[in-house]
Amino acid sequence: MSLNSQNWGESPDNITQTPPPSSLLEEVEKSVSAELERAQGLIIPDWASVAINIEPSAIPRETADPRRIIEVIEREFNCTYDISKVAAINPQVPDITALAHEIKTDQIVHFNGGWIQYRGLDRVTMIDNFSFGQQTLAATVKGTTEEASYVCGRLASLLWEAAGVPRKWDEIAPLAEAHAYRTSTMVDLGIPLLSLLSPTFHEFMMKFCSPNGDAKSMGSFGSRTAKYNFTPLAVAYCREIDLQIALFDETSGVQEECTFNLLLHSRPDANRSRVKVMSELESSKHSDVVLALIKKLRAADAAAKT
Repeated sequence: MSLNSQNWGESPDNITQTPPPSSLLEEVEKSVSAELERAQGLIIPDWASVAINIEPSAIPRETADPRRIIEVIEREFNCTYDISKVAAINPQVPDITALAHEIKTDQIVHFNGGWIQYRGLDRVTMIDNFSFGQQTLAATVKGTTEEASYVCGRLASLLWEAAGVPRKWDEIAPLAEAHAYRTSTMVDLGIPLLSLLSPTFHEFMMKFCSPNGDAKSMGSFGSRTAKYNFTPLAVAYCREIDLQIALFDETSGVQEECTFNLLLHSRPDANRSRVKVMSELESSKHSDVVLALIKKLRAADAAAKT
């Protein structure tokens, strides 16, 4: 019997912990592979972001006219300049004055909302927000990292347009020093997050949440059960699996901590197979990794049920 078919609180006596033969796993993996490949197009990010570190000479902050910056950017993206930080100090400040102040004091300039129609595609991609700083370009969209990168590229070109010097992103891109990505997708893993825990820990939690376990005494229920003479049902669920991946450059000694998260999207999804997967990968690579994970998990689960 597979772990995910057990209800928390049931006896673990019938759990089979012996792993299936590797040949069986390989056979099951092949049987689910075609199905997952067909579903690849369905793994569309619910949001993605990119942050670009770029040389200061790529962003004409001081030479561009603040009025033109707001004009060309809002016209291009149908967005709104975010005046909130400056308005918190002076609610009556005009947009142009606020933008000039942010540029003069080297603050990050933010815009909210808007949309793009990337490469003439029929699908319209909504923009959450985007920004530029002295050495940064960043964007978050309800789409892919490729579309977020497009927003950053257009933003850079528009800033040069506002400065009166037309430049395409292809001319500016070589000045980029680093790109950082994030992608989020909603997927069906085929098993709930709890099934990713080890059989030993799974067995322990089942006993803990059983009618004779101590989980029912957690919180204020310990006193309530005695006062009102009732026995609560203990149900455990996994809210998040947060993996940290450390990357290290042996030459410079630079280290970076990256995340790969599987988390519950909403409370009704608890102990179900629908989860949000987030990684610091480009969307195309993110989809490949998520598909490989689903393939492995479903194959192991199917083999365990055989």
